[in-house]
Amino acid sequence: MDLLLCIMKVSKALTLTFAGIIAVSSLVVAFSPSTRPPHLKSWSKRQLILYCERNGLETSGSYLDLLSRVEQHQKSHTVAD
Repeated sequence: MDLLLCIMKVSKALTLTFAGIIAVSSLVVAFSPSTRPPHLKSWSKRQLILYCERNGLETSGSYLDLLSRVEQHQKSHTVAD
């Protein structure tokens, strides 16, 4: 009888340990800063120009030109990494 009680306690402890690990890892994933850049379509023209300046890209053109240029740069930059 004591062996069964001991096995049940160990089982409960392991279950709680695994539940804790899962909860903590879920929180880490949920609250970790994203490595993805913010959605580009929410950027202003000025933000796109600043990005282009910092990355050596052409800064002239319409909003859509800049947006396309930045998207292409980020795609090629991500592939290179």
